Amino acid sequence: MPGADDPYRAAYVAIGAQIAAARLAEGLTQEQLADRTGLHTVMVSRVERGRTNARLSTLLRIASGLGVDLGELVGGVTVPSERG
Repeated sequence: MPGADDPYRAAYVAIGAQIAAARLAEGLTQEQLADRTGLHTVMVSRVERGRTNARLSTLLRIASGLGVDLGELVGGVTVPSERG
């Protein structure tokens, strides 16, 4: 689970919120999305709450389960610059 000092934590939370919004727009419960994706309901919940650094494959499965492009779930999310 990402800690409070993780520089990407805000991005995880923002992506999770966009996933939750897309799921609700489809009228799905977390359990229904989990069934569509083959993920455990706990994982869907953790991703939606920004409580995990989800793998790309997990995000792709969620996007597929929602019938959207991955860009719709991560678009507009900013991350801190790695440049010094």
